Amino acid sequence: MAHNGSGILFGPYRLDIDGARLWKGHDPVQIQPRPLAVLSHLAARPGVVVSRDELIATLWAGTFVTKAVLKVAVRAIREAMDDDADAPRYIETVGRDGYRFIGAGDAPAAPRSRAAARAVAMVGREADLARLHACLEQARAGTRAMVFVAGEAGIGKTTLLDRFVDEVERAGDVRVARGQCLEQYGEGEAYLPVLEALGALARADGAGELGETLARHAPSWVSHLAAIAPTVPAPARAGGAIATMPARMLREMADALEVVTRDHPLMLVLEDLQWSDRSSVDLLACIARRRQPARLLVVGSLRPEDMKVHDHPLLPVQQELRVKGLCEDVTLELLSRDDVAAYVAARFDGASPDDLGRLATRVYERTEGNGLFMVNMVNDLVAAGLLAWREGEWHVEGSIETATERIPTGLQELLGRRMHGLEPAVRTVLEAASVAGDEFAVGAVASAVAATAERVEDVCEQLASQGLLIVDAGVAEWPDGSISGRYRFRHALYRRVLYEGMVEARRARLHRAIGRRLEVGYDAHAAEHAAELAMHFTRGRAHPRALHFHELAAAAALDRHAAHEAMAHCTAALDALALLPEKSWRARRELGLVVARATLLMAIQGYAAPATEQAFARARLLCEAQPAAPTLYPVLRGLLSYHQVRAELDEAGVLGEQLLRHTIRRRSDGVLRVQAHYGVGTTSFHLGHLDVARTHLDAALRAYDPAAHRQHVHVYGGYDPGVACSLWLAWTLALQGHLDDAAAHSRAGLALAHRHGESFTLAWAYQAVGITQQLFGDWAASATMSAEAVRQAEEHGFPHVLGMATVNHGWALMMQGDVAEGIPMLRDGVAMVDATGAALLRSSYLGMLAAAHFFEGDRARAVARVDEALAEIDRTGERIFESALLVAKSTLIGGDAAQAGLAEACLRRALDVAAAQGARLLALRAAVPLAQHHREQGRIDDARTVLGAAFAGFADRPATAPEIVAARALMAELGA
Repeated sequence: MAHNGSGILFGPYRLDIDGARLWKGHDPVQIQPRPLAVLSHLAARPGVVVSRDELIATLWAGTFVTKAVLKVAVRAIREAMDDDADAPRYIETVGRDGYRFIGAGDAPAAPRSRAAARAVAMVGREADLARLHACLEQARAGTRAMVFVAGEAGIGKTTLLDRFVDEVERAGDVRVARGQCLEQYGEGEAYLPVLEALGALARADGAGELGETLARHAPSWVSHLAAIAPTVPAPARAGGAIATMPARMLREMADALEVVTRDHPLMLVLEDLQWSDRSSVDLLACIARRRQPARLLVVGSLRPEDMKVHDHPLLPVQQELRVKGLCEDVTLELLSRDDVAAYVAARFDGASPDDLGRLATRVYERTEGNGLFMVNMVNDLVAAGLLAWREGEWHVEGSIETATERIPTGLQELLGRRMHGLEPAVRTVLEAASVAGDEFAVGAVASAVAATAERVEDVCEQLASQGLLIVDAGVAEWPDGSISGRYRFRHALYRRVLYEGMVEARRARLHRAIGRRLEVGYDAHAAEHAAELAMHFTRGRAHPRALHFHELAAAAALDRHAAHEAMAHCTAALDALALLPEKSWRARRELGLVVARATLLMAIQGYAAPATEQAFARARLLCEAQPAAPTLYPVLRGLLSYHQVRAELDEAGVLGEQLLRHTIRRRSDGVLRVQAHYGVGTTSFHLGHLDVARTHLDAALRAYDPAAHRQHVHVYGGYDPGVACSLWLAWTLALQGHLDDAAAHSRAGLALAHRHGESFTLAWAYQAVGITQQLFGDWAASATMSAEAVRQAEEHGFPHVLGMATVNHGWALMMQGDVAEGIPMLRDGVAMVDATGAALLRSSYLGMLAAAHFFEGDRARAVARVDEALAEIDRTGERIFESALLVAKSTLIGGDAAQAGLAEACLRRALDVAAAQGARLLALRAAVPLAQHHREQGRIDDARTVLGAAFAGFADRPATAPEIVAARALMAELGA
């Protein structure tokens, strides 16, 4: 460093003599005034350690700040000058003492271990790093890429990603957004790592281009991103909440990412996906499956073993993407003996070759190539003074064999020994930090241990500077204006060992204290962090606060249409409520939670699942104790659906009539009116009362207001009634012979489902349209619709819809002649439906299984199946399929002359049943084989009479449905 007339020179930089400007060559360097002042103060005293207290007293005189502001300033200096905290060229952090300017070149050199540690971190990982760069090149070229970095705890995933991100950021042509999944967030917060990554990117962008892109292409995400929401107008709201649905949120973000990456490649890094929420998994799957070009690379780290143990939803998604070639896997293996030797040689460059060889051998034997064990063992040797830096070289003090004998082979033992050597005050801080999480704010920890933030900051800085247990993670700034340092454990296992080593009562006290401090710090934004706060208060046994924040977290999950997370928070809230004393408000609070949980269960586990019935049974008991509660109506509607899906149609009918009576007393409640007519109409359809069904379904549609969609779905559960009524009405009209009207309602129902974008509604709609296409005899279209329903139900976890759609898909394939694939699929689907407890449609499914037996050549089993189906109809009263089953039985026994009379009786009965129901399409289906039977007996006039009566309403229709095609051909043969 040198002085000239205009300033201080160091390397390519020049600092004006008055400290007003920093230059690189002839170009000014962009740096804020406060960091520039810190640089000037340090540069004026090269080689001298300047304490933090001096810097704050000098540069922040008269202002109350914590030492964390210095971190912000020094980080800004390093970013502006491309300096590195691990291998500094200009500003060096000197433990807990302060900072030193080393750009003059006359300060003592830092121990090589610090610089070497960063340089050798990639030992044994060069090929893995190259694969990541290859994926990035693919993304740069316009082809989206997704790569999962997998390996056991401590294998080196974070180290690899840090190096990769550092190299990418240094290149400067790719934007990087980084998010973290957190295990301790209990029931989970939807899209947590994605929101964190986008939030950081938005802050860096100043809510400029990214904010505008999200506002235009992903408006439903804007309100969840604090860095954007204040500067970008919020999207239209309905009922006080964003009227958006999971499928829409996924589609919007996928669209936005494609737009964002048109001009600049983007790398989205999501760490610890083994703890990811289901909604983030859905988004990853959506992004990977898109075919549109995007200069996007998604990198995720995960622990496969943890995923398998917890049956994580990412597992099947990752397997699917791998099979389809939509993702790459970078699986980190244990380091080899040569890798460990290379690490040791670089880490202790300057030691004697003999010492290095013996040390490498012992380290490998003790750690077996686990990177975490290796690094901790070596660091422990240095901390103990067994490897010492003197006079610019590393020296081994004592016997390597003896030294390494004392190093434990397991991380638990290693940490136990290290914890035992810490000062009690330091250990107290670390234990509280382990309660706060893998990453923690000094302010929260200080509150938990009743110490000043400065004292805790000093402890953390000392540990971080020594490379012990934690590392600097920046600054925590809370909405109440508080600011403090942020740190993270070097590995989650460190935190876990500390956390689990405490007695439960101490953990609970710390959770309560941290929860209270975070609630104050988050201030008016506490609801945005409800999942985190709920976790702390739950584990802290602060049941009233836990109840409050679980309720808020459930509401937030519903707004993001993350049903699984919402249900988990409702369940946790009920658990907290059960631990509170009896109060007058408790029953009302419980009723609201029970109803919310029950409606979620219908979608997640199925309408007929035992858990669903138990939830609604409890809700009904609570309603009976509070007869004036408005929550009675969704409970009754939910019970109606429960009994209907279980084919307990009499009970469903009673509940429907009860709902209709309530509509008379509450004429202004349009939502209730829709739900009452909807429930009665669908029940009537399955009973075979088609005229009644049509009347109520029409009434429901007339009263339906699309703007009330959110209330229907969130309060009454299940799918949107406007969609459902349109599609049930399509079935009704088709069976009545109004095929054009049926087609129109089918199209309208699916279109409405797409407009709403809600995942359960959309999945159900696709399977329902698949049924309509069956009635039209369009098996190819039915297969397409059913396959899409299967995909949607699998993706979002709807078992009942998945089973029904699988049945429909298998049936459509069978009817197209693909029995080899269709029959197994049909049987799998029926088993799925049975597993949910559903009995509605079972007689129809039994008829399909009968057809499968027939295709396989087993006529006797086919007849037995049809008889089983007819018995099911008598048991349940679900008679809408009776006519079709009687026709099927006639066909199966018609080849036996001895049973010709029974076959004809079945057809006559089928014709009578269809006529009584007003099901003209089913009547025609029965009339065709009955007319054929009469013709074979020479009773031509009877054949003409039967067929003519049934065909009269279809004579002018195009030959589409198979019944019409067959009837027209037979009429020509009969000369009618």
